[in-house]
Amino acid sequence: MKKILSIVALFVATAAMAEPEEVLTGINSLEFVPAEFTVNNKTVAYAKQDDNIIIYDDNFNQKAVIKPIVQTPVNGSCQVEATVKITGVKMQSSYSNGRYSYWDSEAMQQKEIQASSLTDMVKKLSARETSYTFVPFTDVNGLPSCYSYSTQYGTAYNSSQFYMYDKYMTAYPTSYYTLEDGYVCRRNTSYTIDFDASTAEWKEIPGTRTTYSSGDEINSFEYMNENSQSDNSFSISQTLFNNDDSWEYVTAEYGEPVVKVYEGSYYKTTDNGDGTVTLKTNANIYSEKKSLQVKNDKGMVVMTLPAGYIHTLIKYYNKYYLDMYKQTPSSSSSKNGNTLIRLDKTATSSPSKGIRGDVNGDGVVNMTDANEVVNMYLGK
Repeated sequence: MKKILSIVALFVATAAMAEPEEVLTGINSLEFVPAEFTVNNKTVAYAKQDDNIIIYDDNFNQKAVIKPIVQTPVNGSCQVEATVKITGVKMQSSYSNGRYSYWDSEAMQQKEIQASSLTDMVKKLSARETSYTFVPFTDVNGLPSCYSYSTQYGTAYNSSQFYMYDKYMTAYPTSYYTLEDGYVCRRNTSYTIDFDASTAEWKEIPGTRTTYSSGDEINSFEYMNENSQSDNSFSISQTLFNNDDSWEYVTAEYGEPVVKVYEGSYYKTTDNGDGTVTLKTNANIYSEKKSLQVKNDKGMVVMTLPAGYIHTLIKYYNKYYLDMYKQTPSSSSSKNGNTLIRLDKTATSSPSKGIRGDVNGDGVVNMTDANEVVNMYLGK
């Protein structure tokens, strides 16, 4: 009996000494390529680390490293200005100061003026203010109105009563009379310079640009088939887009940064005194997405897809489809929306930069583009 107890104790002591083995360190997270998208039909583990993709074998030994070629979109803001012609002066708003009243010395009280029409209002005001001329017009609120000016100082208009009369030489009254509910009322108003900015040629103001860049990531997508939906998300494959043993990934292609001006809100308008006004406003700077490109691990373009984002890879009756959100250029944003694209594995690869022999897509053909070395022995 004692012999058996000693054996059990030895087993427990041995088990307690076992330590877990650290296989990988410094890895943020692992992802897995489904077996059906690899040439060996085996699930492959990989990790994204320091802008690289590290591929592992069955025992988590590093098997290969992919250095994705991605564009870096530029975003930011700046200030812009443009000079346009003044088209006139526009009444911005008007507000009532109440009914017009005068002191009736005979009745010893304040009296208000009633009128039946614009003509009647002008007639009654002219009878009371004999040194002024009253000119009828319709104000911004559509009310029958009239303004007055005096000629006693040798000028047609008193500039203090009209908006920038010395520049525009046209009567834009800062105070006038309106006919409201049968009574003559006083109103005050404000004006703005009127201009057409639709044809403005905007120029960036030096020293106002602020931009930031962030490396665009490769596109990951969920996988779903007609039998069940998998939560597995992956971003590289060997046999999804073609049938070779290279690894492919999807990344965005961007155009040159553009400046987008949002007209209508100007933080400064300057009347130049020559019939023009200088406008200043803020603008956005951004890189517009032109397309999605499928690239292989040599930096060559395998396939070009519409600009946007891939949500899901769908397998349906042995055919593969990409469910994606198509993002057309801003000029035709009404065409944005979800679309389903069937994949065609017959696509061929081409250098991502469009230069023959530029395998790694860095825009230069040199020894770094070599992917095969052949030794040749020449005879004497």
